[in-house]
Amino acid sequence: MCCHACVNAEHFYGEEMEVIKKKIEENKLREQSAQEAKKRMDKAMNAIEKELEMTHENYEKAMDSLPGGLSMMTMDIVGGLAQSVTGLINGVVHLITHPVRNACVAATNISETVDHIRGQQPVGDVVDEIKSFSKSAEILQCAQAILDGMNMSSRDGEIDWKNLYDQKEKTTKSDFSAGQLQRINDELCKINDCKGKSEAQVLCLKGINICNQLAKYAPEGKCEKDINMKIIEDVLKLIDSARVFDSKSKDTTKSPAIFSKPPMMYKNENRSENTSPSQRATDNARFAIEQSRAQLNKTRETYEKCVENLEKNEKELTEILVAMRNCDLKEIDFKTTIEMLVKGMDAMGRVKEQWEKMVRFFQMVSNIVKTSLTTTLKNFVSASEKTQALSYNAKLFSKDLLYTQAFKACDIASLVHMISGTYTEISNKYLMDRVSSLGKLMVMDKNKPEFVQERLKLQNSCDAAQKGILKLVLKNKEEFERKSATRLERIDRELLAILPAAPPEETKKIQEAVQAGFSEEEAESYY
Repeated sequence: MCCHACVNAEHFYGEEMEVIKKKIEENKLREQSAQEAKKRMDKAMNAIEKELEMTHENYEKAMDSLPGGLSMMTMDIVGGLAQSVTGLINGVVHLITHPVRNACVAATNISETVDHIRGQQPVGDVVDEIKSFSKSAEILQCAQAILDGMNMSSRDGEIDWKNLYDQKEKTTKSDFSAGQLQRINDELCKINDCKGKSEAQVLCLKGINICNQLAKYAPEGKCEKDINMKIIEDVLKLIDSARVFDSKSKDTTKSPAIFSKPPMMYKNENRSENTSPSQRATDNARFAIEQSRAQLNKTRETYEKCVENLEKNEKELTEILVAMRNCDLKEIDFKTTIEMLVKGMDAMGRVKEQWEKMVRFFQMVSNIVKTSLTTTLKNFVSASEKTQALSYNAKLFSKDLLYTQAFKACDIASLVHMISGTYTEISNKYLMDRVSSLGKLMVMDKNKPEFVQERLKLQNSCDAAQKGILKLVLKNKEEFERKSATRLERIDRELLAILPAAPPEETKKIQEAVQAGFSEEEAESYY
């Protein structure tokens, strides 16, 4: 009998030790995850500051190396650089809101806490990925500029060597694009190895190789027909691959597909001498529309998964509450009561952790706004002291960057307001009273009627919290779906309707490139 008791004691002791070990592991992982998140945030802030400084430097270098008669390319350069900055900031904002969104999604199952914390640890360096993908707009602009310089009447026509080569300066128009691609590649070399970096470098090297081929044959003004066709084929493939990469960039950084031009750029671009080729403008419009459609569809899918996870969590919580209610209170010993309450306190501790992440999130948002606007203002002052002969000079570029960062600051402020508002509403309505009642229950005498009343009050409030939170989520989901449908309808009605009809094969190519960019498996075949 004594041996049997010892075996049972050892068994229960072993189970308790296992639970304690898991709790220690969980706490260590939480601490490690928080430290890594802080390091990523610091690195992200440094990346934004350096990018803003480099943007002005790159603009001035590009303007200095721009050949005469190519002022039309000024807007392409400006657009690419501006989108690069915007993409980086969007990516960083997405990165720092990730822990906040995880508070809503959590794990598929409540009991998967440790696995969920492990899952938060990034594969590779997320900041390096964002920095690499932020170059996508510049790479795509360079690829399209190469095609424009070839000045073909159709996609399967002859290269216009006369237009491509400047006899007076003895230079090829594509040399400028080659220089820009080389500059982007050099910047990528300074980034730690990651998938986005390798894909971007492949595109840069392909573009440089095409430019070298054009520079080789341009002085003679001719080449063999099969070489002519091969160059055209390579350029078109490069544009397709650059579109896939740009779509992946939009998906990674969560940047909007339709780029809102700053006022100075918009004003200057509307001048006749700075108008981009109509075919390219049309293709870019279709590409942006398809990207918008894909982004909305993917966001819908993500929202659906979040709601599914919430419903699974609610089901598990309901089962726990039913089990608790079916227990005879008199049969529950003190140890079991404490264990149940500790579980509840642990769940509330996780809520407290998410609030701490919210505080860190607000601090990071404040730093982004401060860094963006301070750096841009300094450059604006220095650029104002020296103006250039170009109609769109460094001063106007600084104005546009200042406008862009101010616009992003308002955007971020709106995001902060939305997230904090939802958090506050849920906490005030459903969480704060529950937290205080748990501590109260732990010190009450279970034989007193006040304990039973407090317990029933907690059960009923848990029911109300479950229903209320789910109702709020479903209400937001319904509103999101309504707005998404309205946006897609506007795209079809107001944007697609004004574009000239495109050949079905061209439309299909654009759609395939966008879908490949938003689908990891399909994208592999483009590189």
